[in-house]
Amino acid sequence: MDNRQLKNQTILSRFFLFCLFLRERNIILAALFFKKNNPQFNV
Repeated sequence: MDNRQLKNQTILSRFFLFCLFLRERNIILAALFFKKNNPQFNV
């Protein structure tokens, strides 16, 4: 693999990890928001 491909690979993997992180955070935020609005549910 040449240098350019390697660079693209790392950018892609970082982007993928970043997307995963955002998704996880959004799920947690949504759960907290849901719990706050519906106290009778224990999420």
